[in-house]
Amino acid sequence: MGRLDIFVVHPVTKALYHVYFDGSSWQPNGSFENLGGYCTERPTAVSQSTGHIDVFVRGGGAGLWHLSYSQTWSNWTSISGDTSIQVEVEAISWDPNRIDIFAWGADQSLLQKSYNATLDAWTPSDGFEELDGVLSGPPKAVSDAHGSMHAFNYSRYNVLQRISWNRQ
Repeated sequence: MGRLDIFVVHPVTKALYHVYFDGSSWQPNGSFENLGGYCTERPTAVSQSTGHIDVFVRGGGAGLWHLSYSQTWSNWTSISGDTSIQVEVEAISWDPNRIDIFAWGADQSLLQKSYNATLDAWTPSDGFEELDGVLSGPPKAVSDAHGSMHAFNYSRYNVLQRISWNRQ
């Protein structure tokens, strides 16, 4: 059995807490560990490879914050620049070296950002790429094959829209 990681936000302090099941017991020592931060929405977690976890939360200043795990937890990092987002983001990984983030911008736009683990770099390096559309709710995304991803959202007229990429 693999590892099961759970992330929750403390209702008062808004800090992120974490616990995981290693196949035989809950760790660390059956209680949640405080990962800190300030979360205004639910966290989104994705694993791009075995033993690696990336967590994203909307935090202070309506920005997107990132925390990663690979044997130890990193420090919190703001990855949204001056761009504000609404609600939690969507994160997918279609390759061990790739993460894609989709967000609902404060201006109602569809936003996207990607991480290349080989280069250890976010694109764009500051803020997000603004994609077409004016949304009426947060986007959802899925990968159905290596290099393939689809983002879904409702337009301002409540029409379901889909944007697809095939980067093989």
